[in-house]
Amino acid sequence: MANRRAGKTRVRHNPRKWTLQALQSAGDGAAMPTSAIIARASKLSGSKIPYYSVYQALRTLVRNRRLAAQRKGRELVYRLVTSAKVGRPRGPSRVAVITKAPVVVRESVSLTATGLHKIAPGEIALLHVSESHVETAANIDGKLVLKRHPRPN
Repeated sequence: MANRRAGKTRVRHNPRKWTLQALQSAGDGAAMPTSAIIARASKLSGSKIPYYSVYQALRTLVRNRRLAAQRKGRELVYRLVTSAKVGRPRGPSRVAVITKAPVVVRESVSLTATGLHKIAPGEIALLHVSESHVETAANIDGKLVLKRHPRPN
């Protein structure tokens, strides 16, 4: 039995390329709403690009930090990101540098006594701090994990 879908091929519109060209043709730093990007991309490509392909391309370009999105009313407005901002690493803007902490000696906390009844998922509790190590209790995926960390010299 022959496959009925064998003769059909998938049409590639390359919407990322056309959306970038549409925004570049608008000028430096100019912001465009989604509807204008769809219209201009279709006009530049010479064929009608499905709107969902352009929406997905815009989301991908924002995730890859090629575009910046800002909500204006009910619609998103997109603009090109300058080359100085593209090279920034993703994640927190500042990284905490751990230096030698002041020595604070506390008594150990018993898990069954007054100290810890429940630890929320992802929460960490300090059990004991000494000059050489720190003991912690953490709830990782519903399991209590006890660790002993050596202190930096």
